[in-house]
Amino acid sequence: SINAEYMGGNDEVMLTIKPGEHGSTYGGNPLACKVAVASLEVLVEEKLAERSQQMGELFRSELKLS
Repeated sequence: SINAEYMGGNDEVMLTIKPGEHGSTYGGNPLACKVAVASLEVLVEEKLAERSQQMGELFRSELKLS
């Protein structure tokens, strides 16, 4: 699997962290970042959240009929 992570905050918080105080094996991995962006694009472009809502409603209605 390819892991991606994000850490963010305002300048006051982020500027208090010095090099070596925070890190991970995945931080800054360009492939993981590209995969994460592509995954988010698919979720939005294919309207997967909306589709899952519709399919869930259909599934529940079909269960009631059984």
